[in-house]
Amino acid sequence: MARTGNSFNRSKPNRAPRPTVLIICEDTKSSRNYLEDAAIHFRVHAKVEVTHCGKTDPKGIVEEALRRRSRFDKVFCVVDRDTHPGWDEAMRLAKGQEGLEVISSFPCFEFWLILHFNGNRKPYAAEGNKSPADCCVSDLKKCESMQDYDKGKVGRIFQSLVGRLDNATKRSKGILEDAKATNEFNPSTRLHELILFFDALENGIESKAAIRFGHMTYDMASATTADAGEISVLLQANAPSRGGSLTGEFPAGKVEQMILGGMPVVIARREGRVVGVLFSAAIDAPAPPSVRAMLTAWPGGPESYVYGPVCIAGTERGRGLLPQLYAVLQEQLPNRDAILFIRRDNAASIRAHERLGMREVAGFILDRIDYAVFSSGTDSQARHADVVR
Repeated sequence: MARTGNSFNRSKPNRAPRPTVLIICEDTKSSRNYLEDAAIHFRVHAKVEVTHCGKTDPKGIVEEALRRRSRFDKVFCVVDRDTHPGWDEAMRLAKGQEGLEVISSFPCFEFWLILHFNGNRKPYAAEGNKSPADCCVSDLKKCESMQDYDKGKVGRIFQSLVGRLDNATKRSKGILEDAKATNEFNPSTRLHELILFFDALENGIESKAAIRFGHMTYDMASATTADAGEISVLLQANAPSRGGSLTGEFPAGKVEQMILGGMPVVIARREGRVVGVLFSAAIDAPAPPSVRAMLTAWPGGPESYVYGPVCIAGTERGRGLLPQLYAVLQEQLPNRDAILFIRRDNAASIRAHERLGMREVAGFILDRIDYAVFSSGTDSQARHADVVR
């Protein structure tokens, strides 16, 4: 990722048009100017709009992002924690919103600038009339060449800091990992995630789907029996015994047998942890009552397969992981139709699978629960059958 300031003088690449990205900043100068210049530096080949929407509080910025996101493939909200009273509400609004990411800084954007010079985990608190953000700005002014920094009047500082960008990114990533481990986010920032997003755009992410769903975030792989324990933990966290929406329980031994079933099982890891899994199975394989009821309602064709279960960690929902899991499965099972069932009261899952191109083809009732059957196939007329156990 290392570059010099000469990146501002390079000619524009001659490529096909790319997706659109909106970055809404809290302030009109410091973060906005920095990120505009970062996009130029990385030759981000997407239509990037860095803007200030007139709102200066996280809740207002998230609301604006939700209002505008349909016109963009990816929307980032760059916000400061500081002492904003509406912070929790802003995070609630943003949670699970596909295509929207909150790039937060505790206490403020200037902590990211400090990381260009040094890394520290000293918490920031109000001192007299100074807010935590004011104290952070005071620390920034102690850094080399930053004595005259003024948040409201700052010019184009990215170019002067670009030689320190790699170190800032490494420090920020390490601090955020520690913050997650200790649940103490003061201070920390996610600005490095946006910088890595820019870097990934320059280095090979070509499609709109990849931009929208943050393809660089996850390590995708085929599951092996060595992964059974981690997968079981993820599934059991969403099993009926824990109040989850999955059908059935998934102890490690059962998961291991599912992996050995001869059909692809795709897992996603983030920071080394299994955060998503998508199973597939042959339509003639031994199956629980729910799958048998589904195949009675909709048998599919000879090349069809059973899709699921699929499970995504709560921390990753809304980040576009499902399309990535499904894309990998499609590569392993090309030109074959998926068949799956979803509880009719699980509106979020229904919407997510409709966005994958699935359509409802049938339905069934099992143990007084109403299920919809979906398929990726398009060669048959939908029909409905009620199967009551």
